[in-house]
Amino acid sequence: MKWFLSFFKQTSNGNGEKKKLNEYSINIKLYSTSNFKGINTYVLSQLFFINQAEKSDFLDNFNRIMDSCGINEHTSSKEFHEAISSYELRENVWLQFYRLIVDFDFFNVTDKKGEISKVIQGNIKIVDSFDDLIKSNLGLHIADFNIKNKLKHKIFDIEFEEKLILDTLKKEMEYDYERLDNYIFLALSYDELGNSIKFDYYLKKIESEYRSYKMAESVIGNKFKEMGEFFLVRNDNKNALKWLELGVEIYPKLGVKRKIIELKTKLNNE
Repeated sequence: MKWFLSFFKQTSNGNGEKKKLNEYSINIKLYSTSNFKGINTYVLSQLFFINQAEKSDFLDNFNRIMDSCGINEHTSSKEFHEAISSYELRENVWLQFYRLIVDFDFFNVTDKKGEISKVIQGNIKIVDSFDDLIKSNLGLHIADFNIKNKLKHKIFDIEFEEKLILDTLKKEMEYDYERLDNYIFLALSYDELGNSIKFDYYLKKIESEYRSYKMAESVIGNKFKEMGEFFLVRNDNKNALKWLELGVEIYPKLGVKRKIIELKTKLNNE
């Protein structure tokens, strides 16, 4: 069964007019089961593929896994996540992206005021616009998918993905893990693309903001340690030292003090 196509199907509303499945046509009680409808077609349209063959491979793999999990049009949101979890354990894989890009049937529900409200099943919300991608944080995952695929194919234009990330990060977040991770991701992506201006821009942005981040100091310290190691691989001892020292400054237990002494000695002898 090709589930990525199921969301394109339409049904009649009884008056001869065609209606998309996600147009909220039935009033039901809140506890009604949501049914699996495959990959969200708007999300699919935002994913980057170098050609139709690559897109077909992606969809074929998705369909293969859905069939292996026994997922069909009668599968509820809860059953879907249970089946995916079992598959992940069995095959030792991580399918978080699949969890995020699928859709389920949603219906109208009349609330206490008699107004129509959306049902959200299994923390999955209908996504059909750029704003929805940002509000749901799905934009971060699409940007991650697209940039990695563009780097693989030596595609240099990642402005759309950068906008997805930055617009999502404008939201007020309880913690700043996504902010730090995505600034580093953008910096390293632009470095791979040979854009030193953007690479430096995002590293300087991290340096100027990290003290205000609402997240564990140990996490920040270890991220900075990773940046130090990145520069070590490039034989850039000066920048490696800077990031290791920043890491120790915010998290003294980082365990790189010996490496810092070694780098200072090397730099002094140059």
